[in-house]
Amino acid sequence: MAVVAVGDFDKAAVEKMVTNHFASIPAATKPRPRQEFDVPGHAETAYVIATDKEANTTSVEIDTLLPSREEKTVGDYRQQTVDRLFQECFRRASQKSRNNPMRHSSTRALDAAASSRARKTPRRSSLW
Repeated sequence: MAVVAVGDFDKAAVEKMVTNHFASIPAATKPRPRQEFDVPGHAETAYVIATDKEANTTSVEIDTLLPSREEKTVGDYRQQTVDRLFQECFRRASQKSRNNPMRHSSTRALDAAASSRARKTPRRSSLW
């Protein structure tokens, strides 16, 4: 278990509070192994179009499968943090311009690029 505290506070007071709240939780005697599952690749482009007469919005999703990267060093952790920040910057920029009718389609392409760069694990990412 890990606890992260961020801010301007008295270190000793926060450490005491964390100890008081969490010290009684026993450590796992037989922790379950973490299972990893491979997602099979495919060469063809797959797509699905779904419609709903009652839906009042339109959404587009682009999914990209990329190989996972192990996080073994501080450098690995740093790179994943940089990737997540990169994705978040583009997501926020996209949100600001979402309701702008002059929004260019290249913004959507940047959203997709940010999504595929940010995480190197198989995942689903939603643009809207």
